[in-house]
Amino acid sequence: MHRVLIAVDESRNSLSAVQYVANIVRPDNVTITLLNILDTPPDLEKQPTIHPFFKSKLQELRGQSGTQLKLMEQVLCDYCSILTQAGIPGENIQTRILKTREGTAKDIISEAKEGQYDTLVMGRRGVSGMEKLFLGSISNKIVKSIKNCSVWVIDKQ
Repeated sequence: MHRVLIAVDESRNSLSAVQYVANIVRPDNVTITLLNILDTPPDLEKQPTIHPFFKSKLQELRGQSGTQLKLMEQVLCDYCSILTQAGIPGENIQTRILKTREGTAKDIISEAKEGQYDTLVMGRRGVSGMEKLFLGSISNKIVKSIKNCSVWVIDKQ
């Protein structure tokens, strides 16, 4: 059984990655995990030096994280539908939402390694030259760092 990890968010590029996998894999010989790394605000409230203004902003961010979680649950449900409509049995599809631990790229790499996946699929996100210079892209970091796993980077179709 071929094990595929698809790193997703709510972007058009992630949708393209899911559609690509749905169209290319053999439904009878694959297990798929849809993975989202949910950005969450850092836990700074216990820091004695944090200003009350920033504490209130952290509360706002936590509220937004809850909204983001609900959105991702719906998006993952939609992605599962695409895969099952392609003939992949529902019991061969798993979804995971993990909170950011070390950073999105490192968290995806850790999941791919721990889950012993054969293939990692993700959408390519377009970043400007300046953003790439300072931040680098998640897909670029993953391609350069991952070991023992094929990586497919899908551009929107």
